[in-house]
Amino acid sequence: MEESKSGWNVSPELIAANSSTIRNVIALGDYIFYGIKNTILVYDYKQNKVLYSLNGHTGRVNNVSLLDTNEGLTALVSVDADKTMIIWKTNDVASMKWEKKVYKDAHTAEINIVTSTRFKDTLYITSFCLDGEVKVWKSQDMDLQEDIKLAGRLHFGKNLQEAFKMFPVNDRYIMLLTGGFDKNVHVYTIDTQSEEDGNIQYHTSLTGHSNSIRDYCVTESYENDLRYIFSCSQDCLVRVWKICKISDAEAEEELKKQEETEYAVEHLKTKTSYILRFGDSTVYNITLSSVLQHHSSSVSSVKIYEDKERGEADLLNRLTLLTASFDFTVCLWRIDKEAGVWMVQTTLGEMSGNKHAFFGAEFLSPTSIFAFTFNGAFHRWDNEDDVWYNKPCVTGHFDEVPDLDWDTSREYLATTSKDQTTRIFSHCNKIDRWHEVSRPQVHGYDINCVSFLKSVLSRDNKSEHKFPDHLVAGADEKILRVFNSPFTFVKSANKYNQDDLRFVEDMTNEEVENAILGKKPEVASMTLGLMNKPVMPKRNQRVDEAKEGGTTVDDFEPDVLTNQLNVGEELIEDTDNDIMLTEEYLMTKTRWPERSKLYGHAFEIHCVATTKAGDYIVTAARSKQKKYSNIFVWTVESLNPICQIPVHDFTIHQMEFSPDDKYLLCVSRDRQFSVLERSGNLEEPFKIVQVQKQAHKRILWCCSWAHNSKYFATGSREKVNSLKFWEYCEEKNQWAEESKIEKGLNNVTSVAFFPGFLNLGSPSFGVVVGVDSGELSIWTREVESSIKEWTLAYKFPEFLSHSLTVRRIKFKQEATTESGEYEVATCSNDATVRIFKLCPTVAS
Repeated sequence: MEESKSGWNVSPELIAANSSTIRNVIALGDYIFYGIKNTILVYDYKQNKVLYSLNGHTGRVNNVSLLDTNEGLTALVSVDADKTMIIWKTNDVASMKWEKKVYKDAHTAEINIVTSTRFKDTLYITSFCLDGEVKVWKSQDMDLQEDIKLAGRLHFGKNLQEAFKMFPVNDRYIMLLTGGFDKNVHVYTIDTQSEEDGNIQYHTSLTGHSNSIRDYCVTESYENDLRYIFSCSQDCLVRVWKICKISDAEAEEELKKQEETEYAVEHLKTKTSYILRFGDSTVYNITLSSVLQHHSSSVSSVKIYEDKERGEADLLNRLTLLTASFDFTVCLWRIDKEAGVWMVQTTLGEMSGNKHAFFGAEFLSPTSIFAFTFNGAFHRWDNEDDVWYNKPCVTGHFDEVPDLDWDTSREYLATTSKDQTTRIFSHCNKIDRWHEVSRPQVHGYDINCVSFLKSVLSRDNKSEHKFPDHLVAGADEKILRVFNSPFTFVKSANKYNQDDLRFVEDMTNEEVENAILGKKPEVASMTLGLMNKPVMPKRNQRVDEAKEGGTTVDDFEPDVLTNQLNVGEELIEDTDNDIMLTEEYLMTKTRWPERSKLYGHAFEIHCVATTKAGDYIVTAARSKQKKYSNIFVWTVESLNPICQIPVHDFTIHQMEFSPDDKYLLCVSRDRQFSVLERSGNLEEPFKIVQVQKQAHKRILWCCSWAHNSKYFATGSREKVNSLKFWEYCEEKNQWAEESKIEKGLNNVTSVAFFPGFLNLGSPSFGVVVGVDSGELSIWTREVESSIKEWTLAYKFPEFLSHSLTVRRIKFKQEATTESGEYEVATCSNDATVRIFKLCPTVAS
């Protein structure tokens, strides 16, 4: 809980995001640090909660790596696409207090990779950028108070390197392994006693892989400097190399053997033994120990865990190897004692449904594995009684999140993203935390807007039962899609929150289950579309590939999204709580069936809003001409717009209905806002009340109504006066400018009024404001004050704010709360969805 001096308690209830869809962006220690866009999130995997973010990068974070520093100090280094390297450090991760040192223009091009090692009391860091330059940095201050210094450099030119590993080999040298597109493992040493530019020496290149190198891992040093190096590649193989110190005599004998087999080496185009001579006259031998083949696609990462308690004399017998692959699997390997070869002991991963390639996997402990995939999603498996169980991890989007909306019960938050998914989050009372509970839509287009629509059953039925809302989403296509919630959502919602949510009016949930098991038509939904196509036709039915979805409606169980034969039983089974929150379950079994597709727009749909009564949907599309800027009005029963309202000249950026459902407020790229009023006429349900020309001097991005429906705010791109407030004048039936925030804000991109007056000694209006830089703040104004002046009540700290443009802010509550606590959801171009609990404590 963050308490401000001005009397506000602010605590993050949810920070949700996947990692960026790139490798090496995750660092594991006591916490998991992972990059998404230009921020780093701090994930406490023991609580399964993201605590806060580290903001400071201006470009996409490409790599995050932990540093081995003094005890009690947590430090990491991160690099980005803007040629910047940042070193972060803290004495207490939970305190949220970090120091950072920013090294701008650390390279001349985008920095892709960073790795480090500790040599005695000196820290060495290696970074690689896209122009082929490798830089080695060092710091003899293990508390990282002083700046790091450049200790050497290499140039690879266009020979792109993707994998780096550093480790000490004796009392003087550090070995640096690089690998990339040229398929070889390049071996260098860094002389720690030399300060000259030539302190990095090339020794040899280990051949054998037939495709790009992806990752390395190395064991600890043992007797006679014995180590094992594991390299993995896109050739689907893992190679095990043994490195140890040898005498000069042993080196001569090895060289003699190599000369005797020179013809064979040349014929086979490979070598299995290499001699390395260091400047201090020590000699090392690297030999190929094993080649591991099991994966059917690129091996993206390789990690090892040594169980020293196993009491095995042979080092290899104490090792467990962990590999992740693009073949959708994660494998655990061990040495078979009898055969003396590496064997796969366990295979984990996604065996069916929507599968994603694994980018990497790590050991959290000997009995816990953490992995991440191509779409940035996290997976975790825990071993219990020699059985691996899938456990829930934090989930979220991995690209810009332009819109969000609360359902009519204010229990579920829908978010939509450029990652082409729509997700629903809810507070799960049984586990007492927020989590993603459903993924209604996985699309082929970037999704721009989303809104809940009150269920037809809720509108027409006067009983006390609650029914799930419909979901309306618009994407980079000309079609608006309306979804019905499936029975799986109702069942899981009741399982977590026990809020007595009903699926249909004339059947209890138990009767619905029986109908599904009996394959009765009472539970059939309408035709399915691109993003929720099931994969299991009924038995003895021929699939017609020429029709959309691969078959007709009658050939499918429309609420069953699985490829198992026991589709009915699997749909309604009492699944364990943990399983229902895992990525695999959310991705494969929580789709929503489409109710209808609404056609009419000529260009991509940009924004959508729905009335609180659930009787109207309004949409607007991207446009550069007035004739394409019309507001389309729909009903959930209509397949065509019932009317078009020409108001604006260019793209409408946001629309919002007033709390009393009487007015519709729109803001546009044409620097105007408009207010429309409900008319009661079915053919023309809205009439234009006001079009305010030149409401701002720049583009209007956002708007928000106050709880009394007589007062609203508009935000624009201006550097001054970017947030204005407009008050209703009954005589003119118009809104006039009442006040504005002249200083302290610029380029306001999102705003939301508190759902009631704040009790700050006297009744006050309050707004939460988001700007283009990602900053969040709270502004207040006394209602009865003669001075219409807004004051900054609270500015969110950097570790809680977004790092890129704030796109939408919406409060969960619809009215003033007795406790004074409010929950507000925000989304941003930094791909995160955040929910904060806000509570004023004293008068401002």
